[in-house]
This record gives sequence, structure tokens and C-alpha cells, in this order.
Amino acid sequence: MIQFIVYMGWLKVAEALLNPLGEDDDDLECNYVIDKNLITGFTLVDQGGKRAPVIKKDQFWDNDHIAPLYSLEAAKRTVHPLVGSASKVNLVKNVQKVTMTPHKMKLATLTEEEQHNQMKIVDITDHNLKHSQQRKLSKETDPDKTLSQMRRRSRAASGNLESVVVAATNNINTVPRNKSEGRIHERFDRISPRNFDPRYSPKLGEDFPRGHERF
Repeated sequence: MIQFIVYMGWLKVAEALLNPLGEDDDDLECNYVIDKNLITGFTLVDQGGKRAPVIKKDQFWDNDHIAPLYSLEAAKRTVHPLVGSASKVNLVKNVQKVTMTPHKMKLATLTEEEQHNQMKIVDITDHNLKHSQQRKLSKETDPDKTLSQMRRRSRAASGNLESVVVAATNNINTVPRNKSEGRIHERFDRISPRNFDPRYSPKLGEDFPRGHERF
């Protein structure tokens, strides 16, 4: 009984949300919509777990840096990522260690022992080394130059593919299309020169002399 009351209560709430201006003939049948969605949800819960999909690893499974692919025409467009201008600035490049402490307003409320416990000395040698390597790499790698190299590689690959296609086409033209065509060419080579004489016309029913086989 309580379940029925709760269900009907939420049903009225759903009707009020779907039809805030009241019931009308032009509105959808809210009870049907809610019941259908409820049945669908119950069906998914009851039967959906029985047919769990097979988990497969795609080609991007272990790849942390996935780069989207572009065509050569789209790849040459300039991209302006939303990165701050100060992202490549190193303010501590001449320092090996940095002392970290709370703000002065916070330090005034701490005891000497608490101040000592919250102070931290950070070694930034690795940070400076990584920053210098990134700067060097950014100077050596030119996006336009790299794209030009990719374009040349694409043209070379297209040229090799065209040569392979042309060679395959020539081979197809030289090989007979079927066995009967090959036999016709062989028999045509054995035909006597008399067959090319326009005055030569054997009567029907006569046996062809040797070298004039029918084909």
C-alpha cells in the first residue's frame, strides 16, 4: 500500500512537471510515457546485466597522448591553443632550491615549531633541466618543415603506388583474358598465308586444307 501511494505521488509530480499548465487534449499521455520509461528501466536492470559486452582493447588503450589525424590541407592551418604566454617562462632558472613557506598573514598566527614544520625546501634542478630541454626541442622542431617532409613522403608513396598500378595493368594487357583466347592466338599463328588472300573462299562443307582450321 505504501509503495502504491509513493508511486502515485511521484506519478502526479511527473505529470505536473510535464504539463505545468494542466491537462489538455493536445498534451502527451503522461501516464503512458512514464509507464513505458519505467518498464524500459526495469527491463534493462533485469536483463541488461545478463549479456555483458566483451571488453576489447582498442588501438588507443596504452596511448597517453592521442593526436587526432588531419588531412594535409587541414594540417597546415595555424592552431592557437589556449595556453598562457607565460607557460614557457622559467623564473627560477638560476636557482637550484626554493624555500616554500605559508603566507606572512598565516605565519603570524603560528608558533615557531609550527612554522618550522610547515617550511619546505624544494629541489628544482630537474625542473630547470626539463625546461631547458623543452626550449631546445621547440627551437629545433619547425612545424612547417615537418609538414613539408610529410607531404614529400606522401607524394613519394603515391608515385610508388602509381608505378605498381601501371605495371600491373601492363601485365594484365599482355596476359590472355581466358584460355580460349590464348588458343585462338596460337591457331592464328599457324594459319597459312593463303587465308589472307581475298580471292580465297572455300565452299561450305569442304574440308579446310591443313593450316586453315576453323576456330
